[in-house]
Amino acid sequence: MFEHLDEAIAEAQMVQADNKIGQGRLFDTIKNENPKEDKIIPGKDFEEWNEKELLFMEKNTLGFYISGHPLKPYYNFLKLNCTQTSKSLNQINLDPMNMYSSNFSVIIAGVIDTIKIFKNEFENNWAIVTVEDLFGKFNLNVYKNEFKKYMNLLVPKKIILIKGNCTLNKRGEKIIIARKIEDLELKRESLQNEFHIYLNEKETNDNSLKLLKSEFTKYKGELSIFFHIIDKNNETIIKANNVKAPKDQTLCSNFIKKYNFIRNIKIL
Repeated sequence: MFEHLDEAIAEAQMVQADNKIGQGRLFDTIKNENPKEDKIIPGKDFEEWNEKELLFMEKNTLGFYISGHPLKPYYNFLKLNCTQTSKSLNQINLDPMNMYSSNFSVIIAGVIDTIKIFKNEFENNWAIVTVEDLFGKFNLNVYKNEFKKYMNLLVPKKIILIKGNCTLNKRGEKIIIARKIEDLELKRESLQNEFHIYLNEKETNDNSLKLLKSEFTKYKGELSIFFHIIDKNNETIIKANNVKAPKDQTLCSNFIKKYNFIRNIKIL
């Protein structure tokens, strides 16, 4: 749909302009005997966008996300590894009379929105980066040494994990001064160690769990297995003992297709 958005808008604008001056285009007065010949903006075969691409297309087109948020798949990881969000930063009390000496350490994550690059008096590059998380936005200052080290990560739409200090700028606004920046997508993949299976409560019984455990005895893996039994109001989590799962997304897809009582599988 988005591939032909510009063409559709242009066509609509032409029709609107004609209507305003009370004038049809050349062939508007001729009855079309074959309605199939009405103008159709041609379509092409394109690969369907993945969830991340769709979200960024929504943001670029509308200015905000509709169907989700790029950080949502990382929610559990962020909950375990981050100390702050853009929302909780507001609750940090800093002394405005001592704005440059704060050593309030934070670990925070987000999606890079905008980047402004400056030069200091020694012609060294540094940047102010606007980062967006699930709750809002915050500013990240990346000075000379960190800029050189992490400049390849400072690109719009990059999902990053930040370790730094929370302080105040000259205007008394809270900012994060970067000490370390990591690619969150790569970071999470390297730390994934749990295999979560989400089951439909009505279709799950002891035999279902035994069947799945027996399946995993066929594989050599290193991930702990957790069964999530979900009904309308509750979720029961059971850890499987004596079996492990491999870090294999194809296996996840095959299990979901094979067993109708599996709602979803996630490697976290």
